[in-house]
Amino acid sequence: MHDQPLHTPNGEEKQILSVAGIDLPMRPMEIGGRTYMVPRYIFRNKRDRTWRVAPKAGDVVLPAESFSDGTYLGLPGKALTQAIEFLTGSLRAHQRDASSADHHSPNR
Repeated sequence: MHDQPLHTPNGEEKQILSVAGIDLPMRPMEIGGRTYMVPRYIFRNKRDRTWRVAPKAGDVVLPAESFSDGTYLGLPGKALTQAIEFLTGSLRAHQRDASSADHHSPNR
């Protein structure tokens, strides 16, 4: 996993989180006067104060999961960190499973 800048056509720099061969563009999101960089496939439910991981990332089906600020001492940044770790872990697990299936395929 690594962050890398992406220069958009208008010259601004955009952060990309690359995990398991999938580029996840990051977008800024302001919560309580702080700005968080949030990768694609993670969404904020403002009413519930939770981060939700999308059930699908590209062609990868993910387990549905949400991370409540309340679980992390009311801190949205800590809940977001857990959501990102869940997303990246799920993408890596999918990559390992796909690689393992390819390796054991009788057509190889």
